[in-house]
Amino acid sequence: MNTSEEQSFLSLFIDTPIYVIKNDNFDTPTPVEKLEEQTPPTIEQPELKFYGQNKYGVAIIVNYNNGDFLKSEEFNLLIKICEAVSLSLNEIAIINSNENKALEDLELNTLIGYSTLIHFGDIWEPTNIPSSKDLYQSLSIEGKTILLADDLAVLKNDVNAKRALWGALKVLFAKN
Repeated sequence: MNTSEEQSFLSLFIDTPIYVIKNDNFDTPTPVEKLEEQTPPTIEQPELKFYGQNKYGVAIIVNYNNGDFLKSEEFNLLIKICEAVSLSLNEIAIINSNENKALEDLELNTLIGYSTLIHFGDIWEPTNIPSSKDLYQSLSIEGKTILLADDLAVLKNDVNAKRALWGALKVLFAKN
């Protein structure tokens, strides 16, 4: 199609005059460098450290700061408690709040999936549990069942606390 045909064709669509200016000095455009797509920097969120596989969604929080928790009497006691209600390390997640201090500004439910939480000792901030709650009384918060208990170091030497825990665990896991 030549220039005059183009102009007559365009006159069917455009009613204002169009002028074609020939410019021999027109520089050919230089290719523009393609900018690399920049992704916003990702803020790495610290990962929750826990023991177990959490297959049943049972999170257990302890606060142990006297060395290696896995080699402690408190760990052995916790394993016995779990075995008493037919739970193994494959089915639970044991979270030592002392090993997860970098996560204190986050909410636990954003870090790990759980439906049941057993919390031994002082309340860890990411759990959002009101500190005024009674020990050995299960409560429900946002569809999650929570049981607060004495610290494992207390349980290890207190027979009455062990009885109270066992009674609460039987109710929580419907054991008779």
